[in-house]
Amino acid sequence: MIRPLSAAKVRYYRKLHQKKYRRQEGLFIVSGRRAVDEIMASPLEVENLLVDARGHPGHYRGYDGPMYSVSTQELKTISDVQTPQEVAAIVRIPQTLFDETRPEGHLLYLERINDPGNLGTIIRTAAWFGWKHLLLSHDSTDPYQPKTVRATAGMIGYVDIISDCRTSTLQVLKEKGYTLWGTDVNGGKDLKSINPRGRHLVMLGSEAHGLTGQAGALADSRLYIKRQGHGESLNMAMAAGIIMHHFSRKEETGS
Repeated sequence: MIRPLSAAKVRYYRKLHQKKYRRQEGLFIVSGRRAVDEIMASPLEVENLLVDARGHPGHYRGYDGPMYSVSTQELKTISDVQTPQEVAAIVRIPQTLFDETRPEGHLLYLERINDPGNLGTIIRTAAWFGWKHLLLSHDSTDPYQPKTVRATAGMIGYVDIISDCRTSTLQVLKEKGYTLWGTDVNGGKDLKSINPRGRHLVMLGSEAHGLTGQAGALADSRLYIKRQGHGESLNMAMAAGIIMHHFSRKEETGS
């Protein structure tokens, strides 16, 4: 049964645009039909759906949770987009448990990433290549803010995000046999020369400042993406995608 959403609930969900309320309530917003469909298919828990009264609620008849009818203006207010796409989902932030003593697969650590679009694109790319865990430093942007979530196109449901990751965690992973790579635009090993076999943790710093000394000091070696043409540096999300592609090749090539 679909019910109208109260004005009080509209104000309540609007507060989820702020990080402190997202953390306090343990909820975040996903907007747009395609992204909501992806979230509903993922392991994440959907609290309820908000469907534009002019849309097609029948598309979600298989959903057995609470569903509310909202006006286009209310949906615009809640989703924080100028042209909302008929539906938004209120989703519970997962309680991700990461045991650094028993890790699996390649890992990506992002330090001081502050662009929500870049972070969202990296999450989406990690889901594509099957990287299960993404580590974020404590001073990175919130992965559950609306701009980041939109940039993931619903793929945020397939990557375990470990926020507030400390360098002590990186040290434990190093002790557990991970090779730690620090990225450096000025040099190091050419990415193409690195054997992707084994377990690797790649650390990317902000575009403006690179890795801090504390994280950089843990690196076993440095890597870079060799420039073939022109430009000073690569966008962080683009660099992360190239790196994840390279280290994922071990399954395809056996190299």
